[in-house]
Amino acid sequence: MRGSGGNLTPSRGSARRVRAVCLLTFALCAVGLAVAPQAGAQVSSTPSYFVPVAPQARMLDTRLGIGAPAGAVPHDTTVSVQISGGSSGVPSGAVAVVFNLTVAEPTGAGYVSARPDLATTQRLSSSINFAAGQTIANLVTTQLGANGRLALYNYGGSAHLIVDVQGYYTTTQSTGVPGGWFRNEGPTRVLDTRTTVAIGPGATLGTAIGNGATYAAMVNVTVTEPTAAGYLTVYGGASAQPTASTINFAPGQTIANQVVVDSSSAMIFNGSAGTVHVVMDVTGIFGAFAPGTDPGAGWSRFHPLDPSRLTDTRMYGAVVPGGTISTTVGGRRPAAFTVPNHIVAAVINVAATEPAGLGYASLLPFTAPLPPGTSTLNLTPGITIAGGGIVNAENEATTPAGSLSAVTMFNGTSGSVHFVLDLVGYFD
Repeated sequence: MRGSGGNLTPSRGSARRVRAVCLLTFALCAVGLAVAPQAGAQVSSTPSYFVPVAPQARMLDTRLGIGAPAGAVPHDTTVSVQISGGSSGVPSGAVAVVFNLTVAEPTGAGYVSARPDLATTQRLSSSINFAAGQTIANLVTTQLGANGRLALYNYGGSAHLIVDVQGYYTTTQSTGVPGGWFRNEGPTRVLDTRTTVAIGPGATLGTAIGNGATYAAMVNVTVTEPTAAGYLTVYGGASAQPTASTINFAPGQTIANQVVVDSSSAMIFNGSAGTVHVVMDVTGIFGAFAPGTDPGAGWSRFHPLDPSRLTDTRMYGAVVPGGTISTTVGGRRPAAFTVPNHIVAAVINVAATEPAGLGYASLLPFTAPLPPGTSTLNLTPGITIAGGGIVNAENEATTPAGSLSAVTMFNGTSGSVHFVLDLVGYFD
């Protein structure tokens, strides 16, 4: 249902959610953000394969002068980071990179936006948001520039930036380097220490996240009830522990992030002086297949895109407590390409802003049951935070443009909140 100002009220059934998408489609068209495919538009170019990097490769740390001169990045400044070649494990010709971006010691609130180096336009979306003094991390997927570099633009207080590469996408397969095809997996909960015992200070816990054929997995990790400030490092069971943090947390804070795990098991290190509970959900797996092999139904490859805005509720009204906002992904036309009407999954960056209450938000498949059992973002009143990742988009909505893949955002807070969603790629 539609309320005053364009708000979409809570939806519990697929029929009501279909109506919500139809209304959102019309609302976006009315403000000039096209959602329907345009005749003659070209479908995104050559699909790409995922290859994990293990252990994670640190390509930027402005605290230590790695990848850029030592020193905090000032306001309104862009840092160019070399990704392909050298110690990164990323070959020349890689089309996109998956990396953990950490902000440390910011002097004021702000955001960082990631984009390909040498891009002609500034990306408007935030890859990570931060408050003064906050250390925070987010998993980011972005295209690389033709020179194999990415650009990080800092707006707000000066801050140190850290980049840890977890994997990359390439359109070519080399002998001995299997191509990573993607398959949706839920989300499937594989760990919840609240049902057993918290992870102790300095302790490491291992858990299975797939079978022996799993090449890599995309995992959503949530920290809750920490008794002391610290960080969590999540990595593959077959790899050495990296120096990177996956999640940074304060006492009592609940916070989530995604991570690529490069094997069928995950190791979780608690880098705090207190205990912490961890919840882990697998959202998809990458299977390793020899060059030239097509694994068949259920498996898909990645198409990176220039960021394309899917929705911004600041243009028509916040989402109410317990409410949803659904948006089409299929049929979008970012730049010169059209996203196919029916896709397997979407890679979406989500920013939640102006939250009026405490709670969580979830990025979900269009027909996912509500309320969801997983969180994408954990929200505090008045604090803007960004996250996102891979979401199953096989569920379709009926719109004026036809049947199109769609996704949903759920507001699990006690107050209203605005959502900004940007599409950075899809699997097909």
